[in-house]
Amino acid sequence: MSAATPILERLAKSRTRRIAAPHVEGPMRAHLAAELVLQGKRPVLVGQDLADAEGLYRDLAFLLGLTDEVAADHGLLFFGADDKSPYEERSPDSRAVMERLNTLYTLHKEPGSVRALVVAPHALVRRHVPPSLFARAGDYVMVGEEIDRAALVRRLVEGGYNQVNTVEDPGTFSVRGGIIDVFSPHRSQPVRLDLFGDEVESIKHFDPTSQRNTADAEDALFLPAREIAYSSGVAERAIEAVEKMAEEALIPTRKLHAVLEDIRNEIQFFGIEALLPLFHEEGLVGADAYLPRDDKTIYLIEDEGQLATLSEDMGTEARMAYERATSHHGLAVPPELHLADADEVFAAATKDVPVVSMPQVVVGEQDTVTVKYQSTEEIRAEILRATRAQDEEQDILHPLVHRLRSWRGDGLTTLIVCGTRGQAERVKALLEPKKLQVRLLDGRFSLEDFMARGNPPQKARLRDRTVHAYLVLGEITQGYLLRSADLAVVSEEDIFGQRVKRGRRRATTGEKLSDLADLAPGDFVVHVDYGIGQYKGMTKLAVNGVDSDYLHIEYKGQDKLYLPVHRLRLISKYTVGADGRSPALDKLGGTTWASTKRKVKDTLLKMASELLRLYAMRSSVEGQAFPAPDETYRQFEAEFAFEPTPDQQKAVEQVLVDLQKATPMDRLICGDVGYGKTEVAMRAAMMAVLAKKQVAVLVPTTVLAAQHYAVFQERFKNYPARFALVSRFQTAAEIKDTLAELAEGKIDVIIGTHRLLNKDVTFKELGLLVIDEEHRFGVSHKERLKKYRAHVHVLSMSATPIPRTLHMGFMGVRDMSMIATPPLDRLAVKTEVHKFDEDTIRDAMLREIRRGGQCFVVHNRVASIGSMAKFLERLVPEARIGVGHGQMNEEQLEKVMVDFMEKRTNVLLSTTIIESGIDISNANTILINRADQLGLAQLYQLKGRVGRGKTRGFAYFLIPPGNMTKKARQRIGVLQKFTELGAGYQVASKDLEIRGAGNILGKQQSGSIAQVGFEMYQALLQEAIAELKGSARKSLREPEVQVPLPAFIPDAYIPAPGERLSFYQRLNNADTDEAAYDILQEITELYGNPPGEVENLVQLMLVKQRLWRIGAIGMDYGAATKAMPPRIVVRFDPDQTQVTPDQIVAYVQRHPRSRKLTPEGKLLLHLVPFEDDREILAQAKELVGELAKDKALTRS
Repeated sequence: MSAATPILERLAKSRTRRIAAPHVEGPMRAHLAAELVLQGKRPVLVGQDLADAEGLYRDLAFLLGLTDEVAADHGLLFFGADDKSPYEERSPDSRAVMERLNTLYTLHKEPGSVRALVVAPHALVRRHVPPSLFARAGDYVMVGEEIDRAALVRRLVEGGYNQVNTVEDPGTFSVRGGIIDVFSPHRSQPVRLDLFGDEVESIKHFDPTSQRNTADAEDALFLPAREIAYSSGVAERAIEAVEKMAEEALIPTRKLHAVLEDIRNEIQFFGIEALLPLFHEEGLVGADAYLPRDDKTIYLIEDEGQLATLSEDMGTEARMAYERATSHHGLAVPPELHLADADEVFAAATKDVPVVSMPQVVVGEQDTVTVKYQSTEEIRAEILRATRAQDEEQDILHPLVHRLRSWRGDGLTTLIVCGTRGQAERVKALLEPKKLQVRLLDGRFSLEDFMARGNPPQKARLRDRTVHAYLVLGEITQGYLLRSADLAVVSEEDIFGQRVKRGRRRATTGEKLSDLADLAPGDFVVHVDYGIGQYKGMTKLAVNGVDSDYLHIEYKGQDKLYLPVHRLRLISKYTVGADGRSPALDKLGGTTWASTKRKVKDTLLKMASELLRLYAMRSSVEGQAFPAPDETYRQFEAEFAFEPTPDQQKAVEQVLVDLQKATPMDRLICGDVGYGKTEVAMRAAMMAVLAKKQVAVLVPTTVLAAQHYAVFQERFKNYPARFALVSRFQTAAEIKDTLAELAEGKIDVIIGTHRLLNKDVTFKELGLLVIDEEHRFGVSHKERLKKYRAHVHVLSMSATPIPRTLHMGFMGVRDMSMIATPPLDRLAVKTEVHKFDEDTIRDAMLREIRRGGQCFVVHNRVASIGSMAKFLERLVPEARIGVGHGQMNEEQLEKVMVDFMEKRTNVLLSTTIIESGIDISNANTILINRADQLGLAQLYQLKGRVGRGKTRGFAYFLIPPGNMTKKARQRIGVLQKFTELGAGYQVASKDLEIRGAGNILGKQQSGSIAQVGFEMYQALLQEAIAELKGSARKSLREPEVQVPLPAFIPDAYIPAPGERLSFYQRLNNADTDEAAYDILQEITELYGNPPGEVENLVQLMLVKQRLWRIGAIGMDYGAATKAMPPRIVVRFDPDQTQVTPDQIVAYVQRHPRSRKLTPEGKLLLHLVPFEDDREILAQAKELVGELAKDKALTRS
């Protein structure tokens, strides 16, 4: 029987239409709501707080068979609101604002499409934009409709959309000729309008990551992206209201000037949301203006009394903030215009509408109904007790296995809900050896299918009585058992403990930028043949009467080189990292560049030769092979609180394979701090412990030793492994006792600094050595490490990433694993931009301290850091502050850091020295003063210090108060975009990678990188390794193609130079027809039908592609003469091609009429007469293609 049926029956009998269902908690509330949906009702669930509401939304989406990313498209809405004071000068969460606008619009305009609504309680306290906003700021377009393009663009800007080059995020749009891309908050995908004149010829959805079209649409709706839309008369009314308010509050005119100027210019300025009520003629409205109240609606809430308490708390805080603002003559709107009484709002919304409360305690006389269900949370407690027991014979999964068998015997269907397919496979691998039937369900689970009447196929697949458990993909906060529905649900947390949940909002992901996409005039480039020059810009030149784009590059002595865009493979951007100085320019045609390349190649040959020697030597040594992973290891693996990234999983698999070989492992893992290297090391350590071997973890500093010790102990807390720490903070007696126990085999894992390399350190049976940041150890330490490498498995870690191309260059020479993808949780740090304000700083620090956490405060000026410490001590007396900076000696700084790690201080005030090498999971708030003066790479790494554990991280970018210059405003715009960690991450990561490569390769190789640039260095490295391995090919000259056809991308078609350069580079690198045509299709979708010049360019690239395959160095066109038809001439270089004159002669003899061989060794291929010059490239492509396919002429 449905669990919702008794509730509906009791509501039908209730006189007040208000009943209580006591003790219904967790996902059972979502289950009841899902059943109500299936019975044609519209449930409205009110969460206890924002986190609870988000959990309910995820649970309900899972039960309805939806992913939370697209749930809104299928009628499941989330109604959230900010829990912060409306008087804070800060940047709003733009995605939360857009999600709320979508919800409000749908409730107002399309209420019939709403299947269920989840409400955060703060949404009942905050007032919201009036419905009139959607009437004046929304846009609706259809295929075939004629529109005013300029007016549409203007309305999008008025509605708060940002114009960008590439549409990737909600609330953005771009215009490229007749193509308009818009990402409305109303949909999970953006749309692309293709206009012919003013007529909308087509509307297509497209993927914001790939930018490729996905589906046709007949119409599109563009909702406002901000809560303020500057439509007709709005700015004038707001100015009038601000001036009136300022006059009443005696606010000086100079304070008003900047605000009034921004409103007059219709700018969505920083902190404008504080004045939100003034931009709406009828003011803001309570949530009850939108909430549904028809006969299908039923409200579910834990306790209505919570709303009055929340209203009182938020109202008190708002009144205090308002009084502070007005006492300082600040612009502030009275609290009652921002906030409502939530209990009154709820009462108005639920008048004559059924309400089901789910209290813990029933007070007074109430109609009650009992919902019989059980929680599954005790499974985890029993698994933990079994895991911690020393008894090796005990089955740690017995509590779960026992229940699965029992539930199947009782006729229940059991679901085990896993976040990813990888986790589902791990669970399957753990359960199948227990002789359990476990089935991974294709597609998503849907309660509607499961509870369908009769026995349709969707239901039958979940009712196989031989199956003990179905593994289903999704997320649910906790498991539950509902016998009335024959259903048991087990969450990952029930088995493996708390896991970090991914945020509900779309992640901004995408491929890294082409290295030439951001090339700007003034940047340095490296030409394969001519060396380092300075890029001056792209210019159009007519050569032999044919227009084309050329890159203007200047060399020493102002010598100029004009490089055709179809030869971009000859250059790369010169990069050595953010700290690199400008390089010296080479002389065009001089000998210095060739000499420099030769010297760098010689150092690379020497380095690669030594690596190959060590690689071969290690392969011949007999080491210790560990047993294959067993059930205990798999349980340990599955308890990881995060979902491993693909790179991280691959690194784990590579390490496991290495450990099971008799040859000693020597693997390097590269990746940014927080990307999961330590987890890989801990899994390797678990393999060693299970093999009854000891593990040594060697780190360069006392701070890192303490960090690793804490992290390893926490990760292994459910297992009986024994740990020890050796560093300068232990006494001599403590170290002596530790080393004695180590020699006796009483310690499984020892963690320490270089002290572990002393001769008095002996192991009973060392099996694994983990080295963190090996490049930071001295020469003598590295010599000692070489001895370990001869017989012990060694795993090294580097905390800076390296480029994937460099990693590939080391294949077969050095075992390396790359972890280059950031974990999903890294993207979930809540980032806000605030003006420097005492209230903001105090609130942020106290929020963290009161939840038992710690804070970083970054102040990047040593001269005034003492004054900042005194300011914070006065402002937040609850804080215990430690101060650290780079001018302190090493021992002082270490003590400050260790005090912070061991929680003797709860605030660390420092310069940017914390941007790397510190990992404190309890520190989850960072405040960065003068964030506008730091680079993106620094901000990215500083932000990465928080949000590393199971607690949400907060990053506050603080900027100066008062009026800002135009440049400062632009910097703030960059910071606000950076809060999404999209393009900002891509820019920052490039610098981090190059810095990481220098760390791994050493000082000499870093010097080589500076001499030739990073991309050229990588190419030379690959050449050196190939030579030593005997697989080197001669480097091929770039083929030259001379045809009388314009082949370029007109700037009228793609105006942005960076976009043109990116497509030029991608077309140059396309090595198949399919790849080239795919790029052409992408260009067409983005910019409309391409002009003939672009089609010529693609055909030219396809001809060059074929010339590459045969090792030709060029192709020229010869016009028809009286004596000879039109022809193409293919040129060869004896040093490059593998085609012999005899082979060419044999080929010509097979086509004597149309193929000729000149005395100079050139191949003449006659063309069929034509009228359209475009036939030159079309025929050339076919003829050169014949050469490429002819086995006699294809290079081996």
